[in-house]
Amino acid sequence: MIRLVSIALLLFTACGTVRAEDLPVDQVVPKLATLASPDQQYALYLPPGYSRSRPWPVLIMLDPRGRAEATLARVQEGARRNGWIVMSSYQSRSDTLESVTLFALQALLDESDKRFSADRRRLYLAGMSGTAKTLWKVVKPLKGSLAGMIGCAGGYSPELPPLTDAAPAFYGCTGTHDFNHGEMKDLDASLDKLGSPHHLLEFEGGHGWPETGLDHAIDWLQLSAMKTGLAPADKQWIAGQFSAARQAALAAPDDFQRGRALQRLAADFQGVHDIGDSAELAARLLGNPEARAAAAREAQLREDERKYAGLVNDWFTRMRARFPDGRPQDPPPKPQSLAALKVRSLQKLAAGGDRELADSAVRRLELAFAASNSYLPAEAMQRKEPGIAAASKAVAAAIFPDRATRAD
Repeated sequence: MIRLVSIALLLFTACGTVRAEDLPVDQVVPKLATLASPDQQYALYLPPGYSRSRPWPVLIMLDPRGRAEATLARVQEGARRNGWIVMSSYQSRSDTLESVTLFALQALLDESDKRFSADRRRLYLAGMSGTAKTLWKVVKPLKGSLAGMIGCAGGYSPELPPLTDAAPAFYGCTGTHDFNHGEMKDLDASLDKLGSPHHLLEFEGGHGWPETGLDHAIDWLQLSAMKTGLAPADKQWIAGQFSAARQAALAAPDDFQRGRALQRLAADFQGVHDIGDSAELAARLLGNPEARAAAAREAQLREDERKYAGLVNDWFTRMRARFPDGRPQDPPPKPQSLAALKVRSLQKLAAGGDRELADSAVRRLELAFAASNSYLPAEAMQRKEPGIAAASKAVAAAIFPDRATRAD
């Protein structure tokens, strides 16, 4: 992929602060142009009491479709509670040149330093899908400034070297029907092995930001800042957070989920609050035969999903096949594609009463749908091969008839 922006240049610039007293606080400013680049715009939230008298944490949000105002609204309450500045880009994009998002990020880094009283030690980034993967490419250049990240529906790119060092605090989120659910779980496990602070929110839904609850990511990152000394420890606030989290953990529907939630609770609050018997109770619950069986089944479904991703890749390759002279081969008939992707059997599983199996089946169908409705048709149209795009769209229409779009 051609890089128009050097990752090494993604650093705060040493410019003076521009007064921002004319901007309203505790309300969203729908659209502002950056001082340096009028073609770079963002939505802004300044917390109550904002002034230049002290530095403030800054969260930069990079939605994959540049839905700046709607994306900011998802975290506004958390920013209000914790006193964070939020800047959300209109220019960030996924499924295009990554340099587009890197330019947008650089513009907002510069803007945060020039226009606002930003805490240089407490920069936070948020991305979803492709832009969540981009976050990992700027971790090293922003070392010393990047205190944490929010990554939804997009894990650690296999194009990058394996994670070997502790990462900034990472709050991940993935839907139960997200086709990237597995890679988010894999990333969470990798961060756990490295001893990096991490938390994974699993919500009911598909590929995207959670409809509600993303504001709690700011609460969790604020707690992480208190643990590391980047923010003063507020014991009363921490106690309230712990009490609410423990109550939610104990309300989980079975021993496996209760044990997992208590395990996260113990890791989140260790060192800043008395965790009581949370770790011991988690170990007992996760050691129950039913919980061990649930963990084994989860691992098996994850392996099934990995194998299915291989089937989708094989189908994708077959649809792109070419003759030795470079001409595209005819795509396989739709029934052959549906059989290769196991569409009918997965649709039956998705409609069944076994919740975990149904969710796994939907995730696999979502992966096949993304490939057949979006990625392959876009590539085929770029190569001026409308027949392949149409054949791919026909497969998508058989997977989710109410969601497929025309090839045009």
